[in-house]
Amino acid sequence: MDDAGPLIIEGREALRQALRGALLGLGENPARVMWWVAPDYLEWPLDEPGVLDALTRWARPHGRLLRMVGLDFESVSRHHPRFTDWRRQWAHRFEALRPVDDERAELPTLMLAGQQAIEVLDRDRWRSRWLRTPSEWRALQEQCEAIAQRCEPAWPSTMLGL
Repeated sequence: MDDAGPLIIEGREALRQALRGALLGLGENPARVMWWVAPDYLEWPLDEPGVLDALTRWARPHGRLLRMVGLDFESVSRHHPRFTDWRRQWAHRFEALRPVDDERAELPTLMLAGQQAIEVLDRDRWRSRWLRTPSEWRALQEQCEAIAQRCEPAWPSTMLGL
């Protein structure tokens, strides 16, 4: 991709393909921290074996962290059971966050992993864009960090019982 401006993604299936492509490319991605932010992750291809393999390759080096912000992790567990198992195995490289009650209304949908960045602009029409410049990546990083400051831990990897 060149720096001629954002590449627009039109439609649900095109977004799914873009996310798949970005996630499959993770094995070579040097980003130490990856951000996934979405109200839910139903449209994300998280249960695909190739995506999970790429995620594992990305997570292996020391210091990697996937920060996942969402509203409904129960639906992630139901719809993406293989990813849920992956998350348990890689709990030391995973952090789930949920916005506090008064911050839930405007949660964006985005994926940021270094120079791989996709942002959903309109969830009704599934219009999205690839972010392609360092200034866009920095702005998205700052947005993610601001969101995380208004969140609490969520989706523990193990449930404590009595």
